[in-house]
Amino acid sequence: MHGVSGAKLKKARTELGLSQGAVGRALGLSSEFISLLEADKRAPSLTTLNKIAASPSFSLSHIAP
Repeated sequence: MHGVSGAKLKKARTELGLSQGAVGRALGLSSEFISLLEADKRAPSLTTLNKIAASPSFSLSHIAP
């Protein structure tokens, strides 16, 4: 995932008690895409990384390897 850890994203999401759907809605992404990110099957674009980093629920430390 180009320097982004899907496992860390999933861990942060589950610790916050959020579903993939809730995260997707908050970021303007589909729950399917969140699933692919968490499974390291898709790499996020810079726009997606910015959305995650700008989210009040996440920080860069949640997604950096």
